Amino acid sequence: MESNLLYNESERLETQIQCLLETPTFINNIESNNEYLDSSNKDRVSSFKCQLRKNPLIDSDILRMFYGLHYSYTNKLIQKISISDDLKVLTTLSDFCYLDNYLIQDKKIVNSLAEKNEIIDFVALKNNQVIVYFTEFGLYSWNYAVNNVNTLLEMNRVQIRAMDVSLDSRYIAGGCCSGNIYIVDSIKAKLKVVFHSHKSKIYALSFTQDGKYLISGGGSFDNLPDYNIRIWNILRKSLMSILAGHALTVYKIRIHESGDFFLSLSRDNTIRLWNLKNIIKESVLTETQGLVIDRKHREYNFSSKMIEKQEKVKFKNTYLGALNILSDKDHNKLDPKYIAEILKTIKEKNEIERGDIESDYYFEAKGRLAPDIFFSKSFIYLFNPRDLLFEKFSINKFKKQKLQCMKINPLTNICFVADKNFAYVDKNQNLKIISIGTKKIIKDPLPGKSLTLIEISLQKKCFVISIFNDADTLCYTVSIWDIEKMQFIWHLNVGVILPFQVIISKDKNFLAISLYYSSINIYNINTKTLIKKITPLYLENYLIGFTDDSKNFIVYNESNPESYFSVWGTENFAFRFSQRSHNRVCKALINAEPKVYYFEKVDKKLKIQFGKKVNITKSKKYGVVAIGKFYNVFRLRDKFIISIK
Repeated sequence: MESNLLYNESERLETQIQCLLETPTFINNIESNNEYLDSSNKDRVSSFKCQLRKNPLIDSDILRMFYGLHYSYTNKLIQKISISDDLKVLTTLSDFCYLDNYLIQDKKIVNSLAEKNEIIDFVALKNNQVIVYFTEFGLYSWNYAVNNVNTLLEMNRVQIRAMDVSLDSRYIAGGCCSGNIYIVDSIKAKLKVVFHSHKSKIYALSFTQDGKYLISGGGSFDNLPDYNIRIWNILRKSLMSILAGHALTVYKIRIHESGDFFLSLSRDNTIRLWNLKNIIKESVLTETQGLVIDRKHREYNFSSKMIEKQEKVKFKNTYLGALNILSDKDHNKLDPKYIAEILKTIKEKNEIERGDIESDYYFEAKGRLAPDIFFSKSFIYLFNPRDLLFEKFSINKFKKQKLQCMKINPLTNICFVADKNFAYVDKNQNLKIISIGTKKIIKDPLPGKSLTLIEISLQKKCFVISIFNDADTLCYTVSIWDIEKMQFIWHLNVGVILPFQVIISKDKNFLAISLYYSSINIYNINTKTLIKKITPLYLENYLIGFTDDSKNFIVYNESNPESYFSVWGTENFAFRFSQRSHNRVCKALINAEPKVYYFEKVDKKLKIQFGKKVNITKSKKYGVVAIGKFYNVFRLRDKFIISIK
């Protein structure tokens, strides 16, 4: 048939493709210990293709495993962030196993690490191009400049809950659920000491500016209640002081830049300001070197009048021993008398001031957020998770002032940067930076945050094609990456209809996309233009394919009861002919002179091969002879021609 009975003939298009709101590219960052680096490209491609499972989450992990490739923040949930003082580099922890460095000005990820074990916490070291992080199996340092991971400390399933790093990056502290505190010397890459004193979980750790002292706090209901704050001398490996007074878990400790004061935030709904300078000065009389258990472990016994007084209050409240079977809310209801008595009677002389916060800041918090505190030169800032806003306290009078204009909706922790800005990632995965002085908000959508990965496929043994749903534009997008050259090719918006099939010609000049029950679009990859749009007369899903010489484009319609295919020449994408395939021949024949092609449907795709003018079907029952623009099908048994096309 010379006429085109299946398609509306459309004009040739040369239109620039609509720009996407975001165009994330693959991040290429193969770990140095990747076993697939040693295999040949042919073997790697073959193994990669075999392991694809048509599951976007699994396939994205396979793609990262084989080629170190992944799409920015697509399909990632960010748990924690850290931001440099110059507001240029954002470091994120996603899905508890991915660390990424994002350049805010360039709007792209430049370094990425995939850890096979869950990352509990991390700290980005200042000016070192190094990130240190804990897993349950140890402490590691990642030098992202050379993409190298070193083991600083091996551990056997130790549950770290908090960590901090000294300002000079020399010492790294990790607090455990058991109450132990590990101090690691990063220069010598070995354990310096393990402090044994806390009787329950560690939630807060903070080094002083000079790195000589460490302040720790915590406490939980599942062990002996121990909510006291401890101050450690790192160089002397000693316990300098224990501060009593908090009646429930201490979650945050912040040290003033002067080193003279520190703050503690507790579940007992108080914020306390402490005189750190005096505590260190007076510790000459209270400091203890502890009992050396072995070369690295030390156990400390410490007593003071306030601790003894606190123990007497605990003794009167005998039900405290059963707190491990109570929930947080039940605990809060059962011990108001104990909390009130502790808050009233226990006050250390170096506790300068005390501020109250409302009790439902914890229980009515939005999602998994918790209150947080930050220290500036003159003010204390409290994040209120109930109302999602900041509150400001004067250090001198501890008088609260609400900052209604700074209402926020964070998904992650909040960073206090250079005494001037708050930074966080919101629930839509936008990076937001708030200037305290001007109240100006900078919003930066993270690349890939609006994209949901639908499918990954491999074409021509070198093209990785990914299909996404873009929530911002309510459209579908297609991304192409050449894994042979390790080169990003294109990311385009294909409209509101999901692609049914995406293919690339062998000469790499053309991209064809068949949309579900809709049109077929053909693009020029080199010029990034749409050059042909084929609109079928019938609402069907059409299989498409290019011949190996890239000179013909074939569209196959498997409608019932008849199956048709049509041929376009790729020189100017003019329609050539359309005809019905024969139902007795497993492979349809296209006699596009001077060459002959056979094609067949394989897994919802067209398999196209060069053919002979005379051929025999696999069953050996039929023969096919191409004559001019027609072909004859005959039965071999009696040489009877049963069809002429």
